[in-house]
Amino acid sequence: MNSAYSSTNRKTNQAWVLILLTPIFFYVTHAIAFFTHEYAHSFSAWVFGFKNNPLILHFGDTSLGNVLFFIKMDENVSFKLFYLAHPWEASFIAFAGIISNAILFLIAISALLSKKSHGQIYYYFFIWFATMNLGNLNDYIPGRTFSTYGDIGEILTFLSISPWWIMVLFGYPICYCFWFFYSKVLPFVYKKLAFNDIQKVILLIMLTFTLFFLFGAAGYSGYGPESHLFALLSMYSIPIFIVAQCENG
Repeated sequence: MNSAYSSTNRKTNQAWVLILLTPIFFYVTHAIAFFTHEYAHSFSAWVFGFKNNPLILHFGDTSLGNVLFFIKMDENVSFKLFYLAHPWEASFIAFAGIISNAILFLIAISALLSKKSHGQIYYYFFIWFATMNLGNLNDYIPGRTFSTYGDIGEILTFLSISPWWIMVLFGYPICYCFWFFYSKVLPFVYKKLAFNDIQKVILLIMLTFTLFFLFGAAGYSGYGPESHLFALLSMYSIPIFIVAQCENG
């Protein structure tokens, strides 16, 4: 009994350490998701012959916002030079970043649900990694699906199609990913992390704000009225998700 109590107490203490180290997990997983996204664009352009060096991105400046959140970095691909003659290739290049985040999300989920047992650091890293990639999906669909620029806006322009094609074809699968994340993955990870109730709520709040505020509110300004509306809905849904998840334990 004492041994079991000691083990539980040790895991609880380790859980607090993980929570305190969240900024590190946040930054590392966000960086991996971000640069994979941008390099997916860059390497796709290189494969199709529209870029000479796939390793060169537009890295922006050394401002704090750019260093922490990469807000001035992009794939450094000039679509204007070739999209009129090669609309389908240009569309694939624009969509490649989203595909990469979808793949990374599936990898993270597979890692979390693996039958092999792992330590708390492993599960904490991959729950944040899954969150960053799911957030990237939410960022674009539905977040900025109706925007006239950005990855989705470029695809709509290149192919001359309605944004509803993107919304219907990819919106429902992304909704399913959110349902699966909250109803299946998160409860499973709570158990693996051995978090107590307070630690669960703290993690839930941090993950939900990341998904629905940091990423969900990306279209709040400068992307048109539809994106602004989706950003508002995303932010307003935060307490609903938190309360609903708390009610379900």
